[in-house]
Amino acid sequence: MERRFRVGIADGFFGPDGKPTWGDIGLHLLEQDPRMDWALYAPTRVEVRPEDLSGFDGVVALGERYTRESFVGIDRLLAIGRFGVGYDRIDVQACTEADVALFVTPSGVRRPVASSALALILSLSMKMPQKALYSRTGEHDRVNEQIGIGLIGRTLGSIGVGNIGRELFRLAAPLEMRFLASDPYASQGDLDSLGVRLVPFDALLAESDILCLNCPLTSETRHIVDAASLARMKPSAILVNTARGELVDTDALVEALASGRIAGAGLDVTDPEPLPVGHPLLRMDNVIVTSHRLCFTDQLVQGIGYADMEGMRALARGEAPSAVVNRDVLGRPGFRAKLDCWRG
Repeated sequence: MERRFRVGIADGFFGPDGKPTWGDIGLHLLEQDPRMDWALYAPTRVEVRPEDLSGFDGVVALGERYTRESFVGIDRLLAIGRFGVGYDRIDVQACTEADVALFVTPSGVRRPVASSALALILSLSMKMPQKALYSRTGEHDRVNEQIGIGLIGRTLGSIGVGNIGRELFRLAAPLEMRFLASDPYASQGDLDSLGVRLVPFDALLAESDILCLNCPLTSETRHIVDAASLARMKPSAILVNTARGELVDTDALVEALASGRIAGAGLDVTDPEPLPVGHPLLRMDNVIVTSHRLCFTDQLVQGIGYADMEGMRALARGEAPSAVVNRDVLGRPGFRAKLDCWRG
């Protein structure tokens, strides 16, 4: 019998009852392809071990940690498809050395994550959390005290202006805001059509009324928003983070919010994640915390899931998927040999 391209699906996609956690991720695309089959992998473990990967040609990963040790003795694996775009828990160099491609799904997250950032911006600028709280408790006089800030002419700033950052600016265009960004990897010419002006980081901090984090977590960006950064922001500023919790120094943020150094924060991601019950951020009525799930909609799940499955189907045809992170691997003889055997 001809060997099938076998895909490992992280067990976190299913609940204890065996039902899909988030709905349709496109598994039917594999089931309908006679060249392919799938099975669960990495049951109940956070760090992937070689025995979890044995027997798979590709795997679709959630938040598992991949280290150099994960690939010891693993010769068959061709690719890891990340459910999303963040890969800070995956040792990319180790993937390359093991002749394993790592690909992500930018098309699936672009609109949902940018929309979640916009939702936080609108909610916080209008003081929706406070108004909702005092309406529920019957404190109507306090509702009257909650005057939000209009956004026309105000400055929306973004740390990072890639896939999601650009989409946020597109979505925010009707709000008639001023757009600024700081990103060492972006060029002004690429942003002119969006009306975004690149500025130095310090200027971004000082001028933004709404400051959004839209950058990956790296050694360069860890705690990019720290006490010094927060001290440069306007007292009326709102911080929005839908990227990675570790981009922000949590203790410094708590202090800045408690002291009135900044006006509010919208946090889909935190450090630690999730926050423990009783954490100071959870007790502040000018803070929204959504535990890394605000962007989770049926369209996000399908967009990411289908992109991952199509990436696996491409590999089963002997083709590289789109959005490969470690593009150097594509020219390595070991990777080419594994890929070429699926052609024809």
